[in-house]
Amino acid sequence: MDAVMLQLTRARNRLTTPATLTLPEIAASGLTRMFAPALPSDLLVNVYINLNKLCLTVYQLHALQPNSTKNFRPAGGAVLHSPGAML
Repeated sequence: MDAVMLQLTRARNRLTTPATLTLPEIAASGLTRMFAPALPSDLLVNVYINLNKLCLTVYQLHALQPNSTKNFRPAGGAVLHSPGAML
């Protein structure tokens, strides 16, 4: 019974807490290749479900200059959209 409860808890946690993907993992996932026409090469897209919301995260990549500092603020955001709701 403990093993069943552990698997149910893991399944619930997987549905309520989406997996955290790194930018290389998102780039390799193929989500950006599903769009027609294709997205620009400097954009990465991640689509996932969190609770009852369909989440779309878009990253715009910029190459850092070799002499630039590592103190930067990410620009962008995420839009949460409930299934069935109007955009």
